[in-house]
Amino acid sequence: MSWLDRPSGLSDPAHYTDAADGTERLLRADAARHYSLLEFAPYGETAQQTQQFKAEAAQLATKWGRHESVALRTIWQQLQNAITQFDVTPEQARRQFQQLHSAAGTGEGSSLLWRSWRQAAELTGHFEPGITGSEQDSARWQPVGKSPDPHAAPTALERALGATSALLGNDDVDAIISGQDVTASHDTSARAAHLAAVPTQRQALQRLQDLYAEHTRTAESHSAFTEYGLAKVDELEGILANARQARVAAAHAGAPVEVIRAVQQAGIGGAYWHERPGDPRRHAAEQAPNLHVIARDAHVETGIAPDHDLGPPAPTLIDAGRPGGGTEIGEALHAAVAASEHADWPSLERYHADPAPPAIEPSPDLGP
Repeated sequence: MSWLDRPSGLSDPAHYTDAADGTERLLRADAARHYSLLEFAPYGETAQQTQQFKAEAAQLATKWGRHESVALRTIWQQLQNAITQFDVTPEQARRQFQQLHSAAGTGEGSSLLWRSWRQAAELTGHFEPGITGSEQDSARWQPVGKSPDPHAAPTALERALGATSALLGNDDVDAIISGQDVTASHDTSARAAHLAAVPTQRQALQRLQDLYAEHTRTAESHSAFTEYGLAKVDELEGILANARQARVAAAHAGAPVEVIRAVQQAGIGGAYWHERPGDPRRHAAEQAPNLHVIARDAHVETGIAPDHDLGPPAPTLIDAGRPGGGTEIGEALHAAVAASEHADWPSLERYHADPAPPAIEPSPDLGP
């Protein structure tokens, strides 16, 4: 018997001491197991184990959702509705839970409805009852034969950290080493394939939004309550169960809580991912300015033109040593001097940056 098959905690009927009868205790224990199976199904070690978890959860839903007793069917539906509300709108569900808690304290509210909401809050992690003990600590025990002195009074350190265990022998050490060798020799290819099949963050968010949109549109396709049959209820419950699994998968894929809530609200509004993705990060990326366009516009506004060909470089003094070089230089100098005779020298003086100060004439010598 595995730990999932062993009733403990919320899946143990003995946990619900305030239930009306044994049937209600069994129903609430099966509801807790149904929730756990749906939470653990995507993380099964093999595909067969995943299908086994889903099949067992479907059997529990059929057992109580189609029970011959109307009262038991009502309790089951109340539990599922409360769990869904805690998963979809936790703040609103928390306020309603506080109202039911206040009404139950004064004796004005329904004790049955209060028990269903309290269990839903415990299952979804929104309510922590008073801790009176830990099952993990209660399972700690030491064999009497290995205790040095079972009648000895525990010391302060033992009371704080627990009783000391006896030293391991050689046989115990060999058994531990052998067990580790067997574990290390197991084939991990199936596990690697399972990890490779884990959806990406975008795929998980898209599936989450599409499932909630499908649930909303399926529920709104029938306006009259009389049109809802058991087949329609089973269909809606199956879609909602898959949506819860998609929410868990999105969280394990690394999606932030606010993004998951935004995508979930978009799906509840009836919008599919291909119509309007609910991820706010996609909208921010689409609205971000295009840096290439900004750089191109800035280049045009500044008037920076591309480099043009400036032609061949001017001749250097080395070219003067070539044949005919001295004659060409002399002709160029004569042409420059001739052009300077007609130059507008006053115009050049106007643009002189630092004109020379006027000359100061010496004063005549007045003598002694």
